[in-house]
Amino acid sequence: MYYNVIESFISFLLIFVNTNYNRKDGASWYIDYIFVPLFNNKHSQIMKNLVLFILPLFIFSCKPGVESFRPQIEELGTNWDNTTKSVTEFANSLTTDISGFTNVASTMTLSEDALKGLKPEMATKYAEATTAFSSATAAFGPIQSELGDFNKMWVEKSQTVENLKKGLAEGKIEGDVKMQIADLTALIAQATEKLSGWQAKQTETKAAADAASLKLKEVYEMITVKK
Repeated sequence: MYYNVIESFISFLLIFVNTNYNRKDGASWYIDYIFVPLFNNKHSQIMKNLVLFILPLFIFSCKPGVESFRPQIEELGTNWDNTTKSVTEFANSLTTDISGFTNVASTMTLSEDALKGLKPEMATKYAEATTAFSSATAAFGPIQSELGDFNKMWVEKSQTVENLKKGLAEGKIEGDVKMQIADLTALIAQATEKLSGWQAKQTETKAAADAASLKLKEVYEMITVKK
């Protein structure tokens, strides 16, 4: 890209010179109208003005600025926010499920005196039901733990996204911008994949916990009705 800009710059100078200074002897324009004019009183001011006008544009075009990253940073920011929203909604849903089953366990827990008063058959059924329920709901633990670790990392990386947004607004970004965008984009893909896996596990765990909850409720009602 830079070579193309340089070539265009030189071509422009040659066209300008050939258009405005026609020689009859066919001598080289490169020497007479690009290098010599800089030291020639007759043409030096024209050439100097031309160079001073084009040189800043040439330098600016060769150096990628913060603005060149605007589309990527804005797209990254939008995708990051959307992913954050999805992960947060999942976390809230998971918390709701766990709270609900915790309430079930609390509601259907018998006191020690009540347990002692049960007949052996009912005591066995109740023990089996509570064990099955505890086992089913325990499967939420690994999901919650993994989500917690991921959220910690996500919050830290969110600061990098905010720094990119701030740098874009201020016109200055520290570090390798391309690398930062690539790394954060990869994290979004990773989060999307993990979220899909967590949702599948949540659905599976909730179904098992619901079934165990119904069995525990059935046994609990049998005990309380007989009493």
